[in-house]
Amino acid sequence: MPFVNISLARGKPGEYLESVSRAVHDALVAELHMKPEDEFQLIHQHEPGEMVFNRNFRGGPRSDDWTVFTITDGLERGERAKRRFYKTLVRLLEEGPGVRPADVFVMMTVTPPENFSFADGVTGTDMAAAEALDAAAKAPGSRETYTKAEMAYAITELLGHRDSRRILPMLRQDFVLKIPATLPYGGEFTGPEAFANFFGGTPGAQRCGSPSTSTSIRSSSPLTTSSHSSPTRPSSKRPARRWCSRTPGSSRPPAAAWSAPSSTRTRPLPAAVRADRLQALRRHCGPAAHRTDGTPGLRDGRRTQAR
Repeated sequence: MPFVNISLARGKPGEYLESVSRAVHDALVAELHMKPEDEFQLIHQHEPGEMVFNRNFRGGPRSDDWTVFTITDGLERGERAKRRFYKTLVRLLEEGPGVRPADVFVMMTVTPPENFSFADGVTGTDMAAAEALDAAAKAPGSRETYTKAEMAYAITELLGHRDSRRILPMLRQDFVLKIPATLPYGGEFTGPEAFANFFGGTPGAQRCGSPSTSTSIRSSSPLTTSSHSSPTRPSSKRPARRWCSRTPGSSRPPAAAWSAPSSTRTRPLPAAVRADRLQALRRHCGPAAHRTDGTPGLRDGRRTQAR
């Protein structure tokens, strides 16, 4: 995934620019094994005085045709490959557009693939992993090891998009997937084909409807729920809320209109809050309201605290 910036003096014809572009591309393909379709370049033309350089430092003499190639690569190619690339580049430039070897300046930098995104917000790491795994899928058994980036991408595709194509080439025939039998889709699945069938269907579609399975799930796995039953919950010790029976037209009055047993009152409410709650009780229950548990209410003038 090399990206090439070409800087040179303004005024060159289009054929010259095209020849320079083709020379650096062919050198990258030949010596750094870049894919032929991986061609991304920017050509920058500068006015006189915008290119500042020493004409004799570590080479030269340099002319006004001085041309700079800044190449950003996503892989470290090694010193030998780079040496071959430099020699091939100056040869092709001299044979094609006629650039003198002394006027060729090259600077290469390496950046991790995650610093690239070719399109759609996809990182270069994911793109490279997808390409490598697709190549492995076309030649089963050609690879025995995979990079962390490739494994992470394959698992993400499997769990995020239910696409098992990238992970299947990694699995051997004796691979075993074990899932607890307490789950509706539990069991053992051996080999890539069984693995693909498991993730290709709906987990639990054949088992979760059976009454015995649902019962075992409820009793043995409190964190597992079935589509036919609700998960069991421990009983709450908190007393149930008691609602005012005189609220008209509604089976569930507003939150301010119910009262709770005295055992649930842990600390007194501020005076302003108590006044608001008492007014709400009067509106919904009337001035003679009393609690459903038999304790005195508003009738004898005592304050009833509501929460």
